[in-house]
Amino acid sequence: MFDQVHIIIHGYCDCATGLQESIEAYHKHKATVLKHRDTWKLHILIPLSCSVPDKLEETDNNIRFYENLPDTMIDRAGIRKRVFKHSIYSIYDEAMRPHYCVVEYATPLLTLYKMSQEASAGFSAEERLQQATLFFRTLQVILDDSLECRNHYRLILLDDCHPGNGEDLETDPHFLSKEILKHLKQQEQEEYCIGETSDAQQEAVKTQMSRQPTLMISNDYPQSLKST
Repeated sequence: MFDQVHIIIHGYCDCATGLQESIEAYHKHKATVLKHRDTWKLHILIPLSCSVPDKLEETDNNIRFYENLPDTMIDRAGIRKRVFKHSIYSIYDEAMRPHYCVVEYATPLLTLYKMSQEASAGFSAEERLQQATLFFRTLQVILDDSLECRNHYRLILLDDCHPGNGEDLETDPHFLSKEILKHLKQQEQEEYCIGETSDAQQEAVKTQMSRQPTLMISNDYPQSLKST
């Protein structure tokens, strides 16, 4: 089984150098947008609900698309100058002041969400929550251990499920923007170890995961997981 986690990790590592070059090129022309070098990362959103909207502003109207970074082009699998895009968003605080960052959702979570919606997959909301948690932990470890990826990405774990009911989303309409702003503030103002997961992230992982499942994100059509 060809695991999607490897696809996304290889993609991040391949794009790491190009991403930094793209941010630096952008900064030369618009230095007032991405002002803090410590935030020159791709911020990857990992919601435990696995709910991934196509547009961030659909979840929180304090988040607005600003513009795309210059394209990153990489030769891959025989495709010359394959184009990768990353988007800059403006994140508004309570005083409606904009803060800018490069941010996107981790797309493999879509597979987990779709599997949990398929009755034939035999994949419960509880199992989906466990898999999302393990995906976060696996991706965090591998990105931290990769010299190419280290300090180029920041994972933002979103505990957007109420305890005991994996289908209930947070009622705060600005939950997402507040979480992103919290991470931006940490990067701008605090000293922290590169690649170290925040205490809040670690606590969310501990409280949400009751056992150690096997990561089951794949490109295959959803199959029953109860026999694995």
